[in-house]
This record gives sequence, structure tokens and C-alpha cells, in this order.
Amino acid sequence: VAVYLGGKGGSGTVRVDTETGGKLEIFLNVTFPALSCVDVHLDAMDVAGDNQLDMSDSFKKYRLTPTGKPIDNEGISEIPNEGEEGGGDKKDEVEEWERDDYCGDCYGAGENESSCCNTCDELMSAYSKRGWNTRSIAAESEQCKREGKGIKKIEKGEGCRLEGVMKVNKVAGNFHVAMGESMVRDGRHIHQFLPEDAPNYNCSHIIHELSFDGGGVNPGALDGRVRYVSKEVGTGLYQYFIKIVPHSIKRSDGINWRGSEYSHTERFRPLFVDVVDNHDWRIFDEGKKRGVETGGAVKHSSKEEHHKVQTSLLPGVFWVYELHPFEIHDDQSSGNGNGKGTLGYLVVRIMAVVGGVVTIVGWMGTWIDEIG
Repeated sequence: VAVYLGGKGGSGTVRVDTETGGKLEIFLNVTFPALSCVDVHLDAMDVAGDNQLDMSDSFKKYRLTPTGKPIDNEGISEIPNEGEEGGGDKKDEVEEWERDDYCGDCYGAGENESSCCNTCDELMSAYSKRGWNTRSIAAESEQCKREGKGIKKIEKGEGCRLEGVMKVNKVAGNFHVAMGESMVRDGRHIHQFLPEDAPNYNCSHIIHELSFDGGGVNPGALDGRVRYVSKEVGTGLYQYFIKIVPHSIKRSDGINWRGSEYSHTERFRPLFVDVVDNHDWRIFDEGKKRGVETGGAVKHSSKEEHHKVQTSLLPGVFWVYELHPFEIHDDQSSGNGNGKGTLGYLVVRIMAVVGGVVTIVGWMGTWIDEIG
């Protein structure tokens, strides 16, 4: 009936996707009930590990109370790969502080306008002399970021909802929300964070909606997905492996539609792993002095000890996507040669269904009569 009425439905054919260029539009609406918005950062990169540049995006973060209620409706702008676009900027900064005439900014804490704070320690010392709070400047200053001393600890007490659209290059890749502030160093995408603070990065999440190129005929496979970090297992890495299949429909009313369906598999890797240590030792019989030397009987015993060890895993949520080279095409126009979209096609399909039901009911009736 959906086919006859010109809706999105019906069986389709598989053909090569010829629209391989252009951009892939990704819509994401996800809530992190145990992460503050200052700790939620969205990054996107392609299959080669390069950051997605020249992205057209529109994302906002909304602060939430621990119970999930909005704190404000304004939203905070979130720029994917913030500070990474044009990776040459990072290279220029490194070259600048290595110059002999380099003079680091003291951010207002210097004794005079010509004062230089070339290292994080010098900057912290200048702030301490003035009695100023060093926490914020340690997280934001160029010197402390460069030396890895400005990493902030996880802030607790709020949640965050991230929603928006980004357009990336139409190649395989991933986008993720993970612990720490990301940056590009030596051409590599890395996250800076304190390893001892990793257990506090609670990446529990609710995926309200995820779609590609405007979505598909059916709701997204991950829409409504809820994953919570348990106290017993702790935080870790959530990975969603997504296969995107383009879907096009040529409707009988002349309106063409195009979107994308997707399927997925998922995996969770905990930050802490259980390690078992086996301890074997010898116990000598009572009354025997130095059993091994005197030939006394020796008993063997063993004991297993279980304990958890923190791995080098990066806690967060990763969506890893791959584009299928084929597309599903539905031709529902009346002049397509196979009768789809016509009244005759509708009648034939209905008769086939009704005939099948009648046949099965007849078989069941005969079977019941025989055993009765």
C-alpha cells in the first residue's frame, strides 16, 4: 500500500552508488548525564587518521542538572576539532617558542609590560606572587598546554546534551567524544589528560538520534540507545561500528528522495581489567627440619589473587563509520516497466498475501481434523 500511495517503502534493487563525491551530513543528538559540558569535546577524523578540515558544522552543548533537567536553554557553541583546523598553526607555535627572541606572555602577571614567562613554572610563579588563582591560567595558557601541565581534572555535578549537524568528507572515518583536550602533534591526533583522573570520566550516554544524510526510511538503528557505566566494571571505551548504505527512491508523483540507512555492531572495553596472579610455594611437614635437605615430605600449595589493573585505554564514545559502495534504489514510478506504483500491482500483491493466508489456514484445518 505504501508503494501504491507513493510513500517510502517497497522492495528495491542494489546498484553502484555514483554519488561518491561531496559531503556526508551527520546529525547527532546525545546526552552525557554524568559529564559536564566543559569535558565534552567532539572530534572528527577520517580513516587515515587525518583531522576532518573545512567542516560545515552547527553544534551546541546544553548544561543539565544531575537529574537531566536543562540549566539553561541558550546552549554553548561546540566546534568539532576546535583549535586543530589548519594543523600548521601548531607547528608555527612550536617554532616560535624555540626561537632565541621568544618572550612568553605573562597574561597580566608580569612585573612590567616587557616581562617574559617562557615556561609554565615561570607563569605560575608570576601568578602566585600576585596572589592570583593559577588553576584557570594553567588550563588555558600556551606554555602549560605545550608542556602538558595545564590539563584540567574532570568536573562533576552536571550533565550535558550535545546536538547538531556536521558535514564531513565522504570517506570512512570516525567522530568521538573522549577524555581530555585534543590536539595535533607531529601530525597525530592525541588527547591530553591525567591518567589518574581517567576513572572519573563517566561516559554513560543516551543516543537520542543519529542519522546520516537526513536519515532513512526507518528510524536510526541507534536511536534511543542507552548505555550506563556500572560501579562494578567502571568506565571505558564504547565503540559503535557503523555501515552506511545510501537509499534513493523514485516516487510515482515525480518527487525523488535520497537518504541513508545504517546498521551497526558495538563493543565495550573497560578501563580496568581483572588480573590473576598465581602464587605457588612449598610447605614442609611438621617435625621435619629443613625438609628438602633431610628428605622430609614436602606439600605443594597454590593461591590465586585477583586485582584490577588500569590500562592505557582512552575513555569515551567512538562512532566509527564506513560507507557502502552500493546503494538501495526503489523505483516506484508507474512507468518503470515492472508495474510498481500501479493499481494492478497493488491488487496482485494483496491477492498474493490473501491467497497465502487462505492456503496456510486450509492446511492447518486439515491437520487438526486428522489428529482429531
